[in-house]
Amino acid sequence: MYENLPVPRHLRKLFDEFRELVFWLREYRRKNWGRVDPVGELFFDRQEKSERLGFPASVALYDSVFLCGNVELGENIFIGQGCQLDGSGGLKVGKGTTIASGAKILTHDSIRKTLSGGKLEIERSPVSIGECCFIGMNAIITKGVTIGDHAVVGAGAVVTHDVPAYGIVAGVPAKCIGVVDKDTFALKYGKTELTE
Repeated sequence: MYENLPVPRHLRKLFDEFRELVFWLREYRRKNWGRVDPVGELFFDRQEKSERLGFPASVALYDSVFLCGNVELGENIFIGQGCQLDGSGGLKVGKGTTIASGAKILTHDSIRKTLSGGKLEIERSPVSIGECCFIGMNAIITKGVTIGDHAVVGAGAVVTHDVPAYGIVAGVPAKCIGVVDKDTFALKYGKTELTE
């Protein structure tokens, strides 16, 4: 298939060598870590990207993570592949938090601007995520939301309201479905209030 690709003649050798390098890197990672990653992830170290962007070296920030605006990240944060972190309205993530692959955190929307035919402005409002939170795969957090420390956002949840510390939310729109035990950190489903 690629032998017949109309790559300019002066680039053909480079193109073929690059493809060989990608295949070699993929096989190396598969053998050593059981992973087959997209091309960008093969060439860039997660911690190096963080440092070069001015974040703590302990932040794992995949190459495929989209960032814009004012994003503040604490230490020991993991941000999975394909996440979108919109800091155009201000975004702060506390230390020790995990944001699983595909999650999207939005600090703006253009709904009213669009509905008004451009008469109104884009609306922006900051998002704050506390320390030691878990944001599940493909979750969406909308503008103006505050998530308390040690909270859990379930996979695929759409969070439109604040989440209390130690709360567990899930669903569309997200609702409280449990709490995190403050002593054991066990997830207790069905309980919706924290007990001291």
